[in-house]
Amino acid sequence: MNEKKLVATLTLVGSLTSYYYAKTHDKDAIPYLMIGGYVGGWVGELIFKMMEIKKKKKREKDGEEKSKTL
Repeated sequence: MNEKKLVATLTLVGSLTSYYYAKTHDKDAIPYLMIGGYVGGWVGELIFKMMEIKKKKKREKDGEEKSKTL
């Protein structure tokens, strides 16, 4: 999954979740919506960075194993 799709999806989920929370608790939805979208985007970025680090470590490990067999 590429970064834009992941971040956009989690931003949408965060926004909708916070909107639902605000509406069920009879609060103004706009601040909650903004904060939920921000947090969702931030979480999406973190997840993507973690996936990239994991891929990089796997590539390095595969490279070490290939060099040992040669």
